[in-house]
Amino acid sequence: MKRTLRNVLPAIFVLTIILCGCSEKITKGEVVSKKYSPAYTQMQMIPVIYSDGKTSHTSFIPYTYYYSEKWEVTIQQWNQDDQNIQKATYRITEEVYNNIEIGAEFVYSKEMEPNYPEYTREQNDTSREKN
Repeated sequence: MKRTLRNVLPAIFVLTIILCGCSEKITKGEVVSKKYSPAYTQMQMIPVIYSDGKTSHTSFIPYTYYYSEKWEVTIQQWNQDDQNIQKATYRITEEVYNNIEIGAEFVYSKEMEPNYPEYTREQNDTSREKN
């Protein structure tokens, strides 16, 4: 009996972890917060490892990240099954952001999402011209 239980417990644990991660994000609820983030630029040094099979070395390449303006809304809804409040945050267009108010009922749809990426990046030119 102990041996069977010892074999079954890990399987039950893994199954519980999998099932807990399967809950869907809510798309309808009360607006509890709105957030606007202005556009900004950030430079980061990204490590790149080069190897010839025998030796390797690391170089740092500068990348510039361009983050666009971002409008977000956070909604919440009571989940009767879990007996807790679920929250979800969505990136939305400026027009949708301006038309919603905190406390209002909000139903998210994919068309409310901006049609441009949240950020873009480009590798900075590190080569120097020699005269």
